[in-house]
Amino acid sequence: MLYIHLLIGALAAIHAFAYGRWLMNNGNRWGGGIIYIIVLICIALPVYRIMTSP
Repeated sequence: MLYIHLLIGALAAIHAFAYGRWLMNNGNRWGGGIIYIIVLICIALPVYRIMTSP
């Protein structure tokens, strides 16, 4: 069941990464950087949850 959270996080991260790249290409470097941070969180939290679950 925990791997479904990882899959959902990865799908959200792929979408957000594409949006962040679009922002960077259109001159909004600050917004693109914030989106990249959100992408890292979308991947890191499910991985952390899998690693710490009993």
